[in-house]
Amino acid sequence: MPLFSVSNGCLAYGDVPLLDHVEFQIDAGERVALIGRNGTGKSSLLSVLAGLRPLDDGQIWKAPDLRITYVAQEPELEPGATVFDAVIGGLGEQSRLLAAYHDLSHRLGDLPELERATALEELARLQHELEAAEAWQQNALAERVIAEFHLDSDVLVEGLSGGQKKRVALARGLVSEPDVLLLDEPTNHLDIAAIDWLENLLLARN
Repeated sequence: MPLFSVSNGCLAYGDVPLLDHVEFQIDAGERVALIGRNGTGKSSLLSVLAGLRPLDDGQIWKAPDLRITYVAQEPELEPGATVFDAVIGGLGEQSRLLAAYHDLSHRLGDLPELERATALEELARLQHELEAAEAWQQNALAERVIAEFHLDSDVLVEGLSGGQKKRVALARGLVSEPDVLLLDEPTNHLDIAAIDWLENLLLARN
């Protein structure tokens, strides 16, 4: 079953053609590696597939309600967010609930005794909403990916190095569990163990 296809796709950078009447499709369950020299249009093609820029000519067909997540080479993260907030930031309402639960559970031990009872009631309410939203799986996956990529969930993203920011963006893409995950240079800044773990995780996806 095809997820999306490109027909007669053309894209140029000035007078330099990057895509010249490209034809291909991606089917469900496929894992595809895009290989080429620098400057030959790999990132441009991925941004087209992600809907960030149009083709100069040709057509793109996508399955109805197809969810695509794109992790760019140089990701942009929202200032002021913690690593955990950034990683779960693509989950809609689940993001809000998970961020609130994570923040309160981490602050609970530092609260005065008089405030702790109220905080525990709020934590129980959040737990109930998380169960109703079926968000615990994403919470567990977020914590697992953060640990595997050697990140600190409570650190602010603006203080991270470029390599650490790439790991955060990659973690966010994995946690969102889209129908199609587009990764631009995904193994940059990853050690061998993290690359091996990432490969196994992607192979396990349906």
